[in-house]
Amino acid sequence: MGLRLQLVRDGEVLFELPLEMGEWDPGALRSEIEGLEEEIPRLRMVYDALSNETRMRMLCEMSQGLDRRFSDLMDELELNQKIVSEGLRRMMRSDLLERVETHPREVRYRPSPLGFASLLMCVAARRVIEEMERENGE
Repeated sequence: MGLRLQLVRDGEVLFELPLEMGEWDPGALRSEIEGLEEEIPRLRMVYDALSNETRMRMLCEMSQGLDRRFSDLMDELELNQKIVSEGLRRMMRSDLLERVETHPREVRYRPSPLGFASLLMCVAARRVIEEMERENGE
């Protein structure tokens, strides 16, 4: 049995994803790919938001456990106003961020549940790549 990813809730395996083609039932694989194709526009929005290094760094920064103000992101990541504004706008449009208004002049941003899960999927992808490279002796 090769590498697998699992989606588990309260100890129950909701979904198991074999990472080797030979371990898939052809019908099950076809069904999953068809489901993926139906969701391409939605997935593309998420991947588009995460495909930029600066936006990924912003999401990583906001995932450190604290809500971040616009100015915090500018200062901590040494970014200009236009880049932060565009990054926040794209991630908000993709439902990756939540805007939290604590006072009329105090706005903070934090990852939405989808944003945090999407970031962790990137962590999982990094680990999968490392493991596959290790298996292939790279």
